[in-house]
Amino acid sequence: MADQKRVAVMVPAEPVSPTWLFEETGGRPVVELHVPTEGSAVLSVQEDAASGGRWLSWEYRQRRLHWTIPPLVAGEALWELLAGLQPYAERIAAGIAPPDERRAAEPQLTREAQAAAAELAAHLAHAAAGMPLVEAVDPATLPAEAIAELVTADTTDAALAEAAVRLSARITPSTPGGVVYVRGLAERVERARVLARRQVRSRLGIVAAMSEGGRQERDELIRRIKAWHDPGDTDRALGAAAGLSHGAVQKILKREADRDDALARVAPSVQALVQAWAPAPLPATDDTGDDEDDRDDGDGYDGEPSEWELEQEYTARQNALAARRAQQQCAVPGCRKPSRRIVKRWQVDDTALMTADDDDPDRTPQGHVPGLSVTPRYSGPTWTACGTIHARVLIDADRANPYITGSVPGGAPFHYEVESFRYIADDDDLPAPVRQVRHSLSLLGHSMEQFLRAVSAGDMAVAASYLESLRRDVARGALNLADLHTVPTPAISYPHGSPEPTEAVLWVRDGDTIYTRRSVFGRELWYGPDRTAKGRTWQELADAVAPRPLITIPRAVLQLPAPQHEDDDWDDRYDDSGPSEPDDLS
Repeated sequence: MADQKRVAVMVPAEPVSPTWLFEETGGRPVVELHVPTEGSAVLSVQEDAASGGRWLSWEYRQRRLHWTIPPLVAGEALWELLAGLQPYAERIAAGIAPPDERRAAEPQLTREAQAAAAELAAHLAHAAAGMPLVEAVDPATLPAEAIAELVTADTTDAALAEAAVRLSARITPSTPGGVVYVRGLAERVERARVLARRQVRSRLGIVAAMSEGGRQERDELIRRIKAWHDPGDTDRALGAAAGLSHGAVQKILKREADRDDALARVAPSVQALVQAWAPAPLPATDDTGDDEDDRDDGDGYDGEPSEWELEQEYTARQNALAARRAQQQCAVPGCRKPSRRIVKRWQVDDTALMTADDDDPDRTPQGHVPGLSVTPRYSGPTWTACGTIHARVLIDADRANPYITGSVPGGAPFHYEVESFRYIADDDDLPAPVRQVRHSLSLLGHSMEQFLRAVSAGDMAVAASYLESLRRDVARGALNLADLHTVPTPAISYPHGSPEPTEAVLWVRDGDTIYTRRSVFGRELWYGPDRTAKGRTWQELADAVAPRPLITIPRAVLQLPAPQHEDDDWDDRYDDSGPSEPDDLS
């Protein structure tokens, strides 16, 4: 008989929950005996390797035996069962052969060890037959309403774990002494608290928005009435009407004065930064006023465009502006719907010539390399459409044209590209402050890209140059942004049966619950706090909360400045020549 080998029984050192074995093994437990070549053998409970949860080497497999058991309730009874298997395990460990690559990946046992393994399996089956089990139940057994009864936004972590235990206890096990395990219950309980707390935070946002909107409107009304200089509109009278003290009214009026003073100091400060970051150019070397470039050299061209050139430029500009404005609507005749798609026609262009490297063997005498770059060449017009149906109509109509079907044989065929499209107005159709913001901030992209390229290449001199450009662009953008302001919108109530709000309304609420508007495949749907829930149409949402109304949540909207004088064109304040100097009145 081989030498006896010591076997250690592995059990948890700390108390565990009754469902510990089920959770640790995924509901697929086995009793495992591993006999390493050196050291003590180990008898433990593990997840069945056949389920794919564990990877075992061939050496490990040749020194391992396992017996399937049901998902028993963890506790002293299970630990005693494992301890009772120790004598059998020691006999098996004494008769297991060393690992050998030439053998199959399974243990090789002596007859004594085989007999001990059979006895262990019989003892294990007999002992486990009468022990309580962990029963996994369908999560749908516990409805969301049951979880909501025990879990609120104020539930602590300790109370959260207790709630999971209490919810499981509501389900009666089918076997005596059994324990119910609801898959994913801990995650569902935690998610219920997350959703509850999200609603409280949403409520805070609603109250803050309503309070801020109401406070701003109240303050504006106080300032408006005070500006009338009516003797009856004293600070005390206004305070009594607004539910404030006369001192609070005075603070509101003073706060507006301080705000105006602060805003008045912003523009000069930013202008000073612009001048500091973008100093005026140095004067010309020849200060006599007779610059050589301005002299008439007798060729009949004095450097200024002719009247004909100006007319051509104006006509081209008007044609481009008309084409840009036409993109607002679908190009299909008779359809005046807003454009949502743009159709572009293109061909494969393999004729592009790239500048070749000096050592390129395909370099032509002119210094080019042909056929290296194949790019799309967009030719002809582009069209806008209200959707995919009319995009197809425009494509079919273009293909039917003779100059398309009768193209030169062997030429590159035409292809069509359809993309999403949202109309952006031309500069001539934008208000002057918005146009200036667009122009100044559009410069940031180029300056930032070149700045990063220079830093990446280690060229700090060029990086410093583009850093100055970034500072200048930011300062100009801040100066232009000072002319744009926002105001809060009022909260509007939509009783049941009201039509769906316009696209400008993005959020509505029913009490503390906020619903967000989203466009999904062309449909306008409303989603609640539970992101996993299905979106609802406006009518479905209104029916679900009826008879309560849906109330819009105030949001900020852009308020463009009005012209200073009726006879003045407000765009004159924003010409491209920069800030104008005050007239000399001396």
